[in-house]
Amino acid sequence: MENIRNEFLSVSVNPLGAELRSIKNYDGYEFLWQGNPEIWNGRSPFLFPIIGRIKNDTLMVDGKDYTLQKHGFARKSDFSVADISESSVSFMLKSDENTKKQYPWDFELKITYTLEKTTLKISYEVKNTDCKTMYFSMGAHPAFNCKIGDILEFEKNETLESYVMNEDAYIYKKIPYLNNERNIVISGDIFKDDALMFENMSSDSITLKKQDGYSIFVKYNNARFLGLWAKPGAPYVCIEPWFGINDFEEFCGDFSEKHGILSLDAGEKFEYEIEIEFRNNK
Repeated sequence: MENIRNEFLSVSVNPLGAELRSIKNYDGYEFLWQGNPEIWNGRSPFLFPIIGRIKNDTLMVDGKDYTLQKHGFARKSDFSVADISESSVSFMLKSDENTKKQYPWDFELKITYTLEKTTLKISYEVKNTDCKTMYFSMGAHPAFNCKIGDILEFEKNETLESYVMNEDAYIYKKIPYLNNERNIVISGDIFKDDALMFENMSSDSITLKKQDGYSIFVKYNNARFLGLWAKPGAPYVCIEPWFGINDFEEFCGDFSEKHGILSLDAGEKFEYEIEIEFRNNK
C-alpha cells in the first residue's frame, strides 16, 4: 500500500489496480467506501481498456477475436510505482504478454494521485507505444460513503436520458431522466435497474451533498459519459466519469466502430484529469 498526505487529507492507494483504498481527513472521517464482500468489495477500480461489458466478452479487431472480461484488465493488474513524494504518487502499467492475449496493442498507462489542500487530483495518461492506431475506453469508478436521502447535484440544470441495460449488461434503450433539473436524491431503489448512464452532460461537475455536513465535489471536466451506481440500498454511491460505455445490444462490429471509442495514432498520448474536493460544511 502506498500512502500520501498533506495537512488536510491522507490517502492510501493499492498498486493492484492502482486503486484508491482510503481517503480520510484529519478528524479520521472516511470518505471512501471500504468494501464489503456481501455487498460490493470494490472501492475505486480503474476501467481500461473497456467500460462495462462488450458483446460475448469478445473484442473483435481486424477480424480476430480476443476474450476480454467486463471493465477490462487494468483493475486486476499489478502497477509499478513510477514516482512518489509526500503528497503525490504515480503508478505505471505497460503492455506485456498477458495483456496482448486480451488486447492486441502495446501501451503505457500512468495514473497519478496528487493532494492539493482539500482536493485530490487524479490524472490519467494513456500512450500508444504500438506502430498502429490503438482503440480504447477508460474510466474512473470511485465509491463514496453516503446515506439514503443524500443528494447528487449537477453544476447546471440538465435534461438527460439514461441508457438502460438488459440482463446481459448490454444497452438496449434510453429513458428520460432529468428535465431541466440538477438534483438526484439517493433512494433505496434508485439503482434497482442498475447504473444511471448519461452522455454529453452540460455540467463539468457533480457534488454529493451529505446529510452529515460533508460534501464531495467531483469535477469530471470533459468526460463524455457519467455513470452513477450502487447496489440498491447500499450506503455508498459511485461517481464514474467515462470515455466509453457498454456495448449496445445490436452491436456486432469491429472494436474501432464501438460507440464512444477513443483512438490514438502511434506515439500519441491521451491525458485526462479529475478533481475531487472534500468539503466540511458544518
